[in-house]
Amino acid sequence: MAKTRQQKEEVIKFYEKTLAESTGVIFTDNPGLTANEVVQLKKKLSNVQAQFHILSNRLFKLAAKNQLNEEEQSMLTGPTSAIFTSGEITESAKILKEFSTDIENQPVVKGGLLNSIFINAERTISLAELPSKDELIAKTIYMFNAPLSGFANVLSGNIRDLVYALNAVKEKKQ
Repeated sequence: MAKTRQQKEEVIKFYEKTLAESTGVIFTDNPGLTANEVVQLKKKLSNVQAQFHILSNRLFKLAAKNQLNEEEQSMLTGPTSAIFTSGEITESAKILKEFSTDIENQPVVKGGLLNSIFINAERTISLAELPSKDELIAKTIYMFNAPLSGFANVLSGNIRDLVYALNAVKEKKQ
């Protein structure tokens, strides 16, 4: 059954709201995804603050007219779905990549939006290779901590050697 004008306006408002709240969006072409596969993907994405939606291209183009130019909107052809993430887009990209290897009809990445800036398909796919924010923070802390712990070991080495020398003198006198 066709949607009424009011229903279409509600869908456009939903897309606009979801785009405004999202830190990243990944657009995919999903030929032949089954309902069970879509449910599995939605469950995995919900763990990282992301949502999977099958788009109405025409209505989404109306909602994204301020964020996508005509060339970028040209990718919205055929069966298009989007992963809207309010968390880290790298986590969503990793889940999509992992999910794609597990199924027969793999989704094809068309492109994406990162903080309202369009990124092409190659860059969107490369997001899955990036470390997460938590990993980067841990590596940074380690890099700051390594010289300090090394310095502390050097300073404690002199004291330790003094203790060994005094212990050796004590044992020799006994």
